[in-house]
Amino acid sequence: MTGLQELHDDILGLEAALAGKHMELALAQGDKIGGRIFMNRMNELTRERRSFRINISDSRGECYFDAAGQADRMAAGGGKK
Repeated sequence: MTGLQELHDDILGLEAALAGKHMELALAQGDKIGGRIFMNRMNELTRERRSFRINISDSRGECYFDAAGQADRMAAGGGKK
């Protein structure tokens, strides 16, 4: 992934995590409808991130799983590109 693609991937991951935290807060406050809304948003962002990674790997002729593993290694702060 290029630097811009990594940044976009990171943003999608953070947005999904934030939606998950909003879901936790809503459920802790007893708001099941709000929790469901944020859960759906979190799932939507996760699907969008997965599609983004697949599209990147397809455009470069790579295997999706190699590209996803590479992005995860970089996010974890280890490994080479």
